[in-house]
Amino acid sequence: MPPKPPTLLPGSGAYNLDTLIQNLLGVAARLIGIAAFIMIVVAGYQYLTSMGDPKKTETAQKTFTGAVIGITLIIVGWLAIRLLEALTGANLTEINLKFGS
Repeated sequence: MPPKPPTLLPGSGAYNLDTLIQNLLGVAARLIGIAAFIMIVVAGYQYLTSMGDPKKTETAQKTFTGAVIGITLIIVGWLAIRLLEALTGANLTEINLKFGS
């Protein structure tokens, strides 16, 4: 079995491309979760401050619905990847780029 390539490029202190992409995807997933939480809080604030105004209430409901749909799509996508991994045995969440030898 060949040795595993180093995480860092020798002498540069920079990540290799595989690690960089995995780290960026991890950060993106966290930012999406934070954004969804903020949108739900904003929708709640809009609803509380609407004071019965139908337009403001509708705006709050649309904001909340959009945030919930976004969260649902992210979760369904993640579950679909996990299901495909279980059915095929392929590791779809690991990035492994091989260039040259």
